[in-house]
Amino acid sequence: RKPTGVAGTNFHGVAMIDQQRFIAVGDQGGIVTSDDGGATWRSRVSGTTADLWDVESDSQGRTVAVGTGGVILRSPDQGATWTLQASAGGWLRRVDFHSGTPMVAVGASGLIRRSVDDGATWTTPVSGVTGRLDSVSVASPTVVYAAQDGSLAKSIDGGATWTVSGIGGMSNVASVSEDQVWLTTSGSAGWTQWANYSLDGGSTWNDPFGSQDPNVSFIHPLDNGQIVFTGRANATRVSELPPQIPDYTAGGWSGSTSFFGVCLQAVGGAASVGAWGADASGTCTAADSDPWHGVPIAPTKVAQTLAPGTGQADFVWGVRTKNDLAPGQYAASVVVQASAPNV
Repeated sequence: RKPTGVAGTNFHGVAMIDQQRFIAVGDQGGIVTSDDGGATWRSRVSGTTADLWDVESDSQGRTVAVGTGGVILRSPDQGATWTLQASAGGWLRRVDFHSGTPMVAVGASGLIRRSVDDGATWTTPVSGVTGRLDSVSVASPTVVYAAQDGSLAKSIDGGATWTVSGIGGMSNVASVSEDQVWLTTSGSAGWTQWANYSLDGGSTWNDPFGSQDPNVSFIHPLDNGQIVFTGRANATRVSELPPQIPDYTAGGWSGSTSFFGVCLQAVGGAASVGAWGADASGTCTAADSDPWHGVPIAPTKVAQTLAPGTGQADFVWGVRTKNDLAPGQYAASVVVQASAPNV
């Protein structure tokens, strides 16, 4: 339902607080709110004449609107009253945050603004992008994505620092989790695909829809893991991927590629350590520098007896999950082999 609380105002952004309450922002500082599911709207005083392009509100009640001139407005009461928090120049196009995460806004000329105190103060990290950032998606307290046409910027420290990679033609980003992220283009004519998704945080990409061209203008992640795409001719598409993690590959005990871990707790009898060192404290806890390893793919000799005799090797097995890992069953097969003679 189109907001009608401000005559003649074009609205650009909307935030859904719950099924009944909405906030919409638009030209000349226009802000309206609805408490009845969009049936009626009430005009609010924004305190600015800048065009407002986006608004976001989370379950903690934190509410922020952004717009031209680098304007950032904050509301302590989910849209009823507003105060100007920052105006650093430039054009802020999108803002995103969730409960427990930093607030991140993006816009023209690679502009990024970030707040870690509920919007009271804002810093300006270096994005590494020179063009207009069209979208931003905060995946977790640490992982944030931002996109412009042909480039994807990613932060793994809550938006403080960024790295940039090329991704042809894509300009809209939405993350379901730290690792599952979607990219779309708002005008896919000439491109062989209009949407890509990654299950490994942007390292590799998949093309699920081929060369279809729905001209996506908006992409949004839902709390249930679905992605909503909207475009021209009132086209709407909803996609969902099952909870997944990347295929296991051996490496450091990092929690992503090395999802399953093992620690050599101790060796006894005639056994001595092989390729791995045994834990000096014999605890294999996570609280100290115990020698955890990713479960290896290639055969690895972890203990041995150099002469006839009886030996013993004690292992502790573990799994390291991310905070936003989707519920599900995750398993790995492990083979332990004793060879004689020592090989």
